[in-house]
Parts: sequence; C-alpha cells; structure tokens
Amino acid sequence: MTNLVIITGTSRGLGRALKQEFERVGWRVAELNRPAFDLSAVDVEKLDTTFKSLRSEQFDRAVFVNNAATQVIGAAASFGVAEILHEITVNVASPIIAITTFLRHFPDGEIANVTSGAAAKPIPHWSLYCAAKAALEGYVRAVETEGRRVFNLNPGVVDTDMQAHIRGSEFPGVQDFIALKKDGKLRSSEAVARTLVWMIDRAG
Repeated sequence: MTNLVIITGTSRGLGRALKQEFERVGWRVAELNRPAFDLSAVDVEKLDTTFKSLRSEQFDRAVFVNNAATQVIGAAASFGVAEILHEITVNVASPIIAITTFLRHFPDGEIANVTSGAAAKPIPHWSLYCAAKAALEGYVRAVETEGRRVFNLNPGVVDTDMQAHIRGSEFPGVQDFIALKKDGKLRSSEAVARTLVWMIDRAG
C-alpha cells in the first residue's frame, strides 16, 4: 500500500508545488480544485462520494492539506456583508466542512493546515485574512486534542500570485512586501513544498 494526500488549491502556486513534491516522493495525490470543489459553496454530497471512493483504495496514511485561500485587503469598515460572508465561507467554514467530512471517512486521517504569520500578527487592512487564519489554527489545534495528528505549517513569505496581489494593494506596510521581492527574500513555492512535504513524509 501507499500514502494518500488530498490537497486543496493545486492549480497554481504553493498548492501546485505541493502536489508535484508529494508525487515525487511517491504519494498518491487527490486534488480538490474549482469548479468541482468550490470553496464558496461546498458540495458535501460530492465530497462524501470522493472520499468514500478514495477510502476504498486502502492507504497506509491519509493526509488532508488545507492550502487554498483567498485574501481581500481593505480597511475593516470598508467591507460589506456579502464580502465578509464570502471570505469567511471560503477561508474558514468551507475548509472546516471539508476537513470534517474527511475525518468521518478516514478514522486515522491526518490534517495539514497551511497557515500564516497573519494568524498571530495583526496587519492593518488584513482583518478578514488575519481572522480566517487564526480561526483555522484554533480549529486544527482543537482537533489535535482529540487524538488526530495535525501539522500546522507556516511557509513564510512565498513568491506566489497572492504576494503579487499584496504588493499591488494599498495598505500601511505594503512597502515592506515590495522590498522583500526587490531584495530577493521571497521563498520559492518549490523550496517551501520540499520542506513541508519532508515534514509530513518523515512523520509516518
């Protein structure tokens, strides 16, 4: 038998690098991407079917990697109700629904949550993103107390499309992110993926 990893958001950036690295070290990779897996409106019945099919293959280990996320940047008072609900749905509620469904199908399943320094460090105009990352960290840490193996993975500042979005936004401190890019201090998705996959793989 072999190991299974289920990853959200593998179409680009860190998610794609994680997929490639897991495959390189011999894991079976299942991808959850739009349109079949839409974080704005999770189809639980489809998730049930997907996980049931995967479980029938009988793996040594099964790990769910919560990677996909969105980020809106703006003053806290600028967000409308619809925008707030969308961000919390995509970045908090839907991942928790997906993880809960995964845990039901895989009694020994493990969780890997790609988090951010924003979970602990408040950043102006990042209120919704900070809230979402902190919420997911709290959730997976609580799951860990139930006896599940949990990896809370902070990749640092990675050279992805999200970082480009950050540099193109207006908020206090944006110059720090522009300087990181200019000074070549951003980590590549591939380098980060090698480290994160090594951490998960060696824990087996």
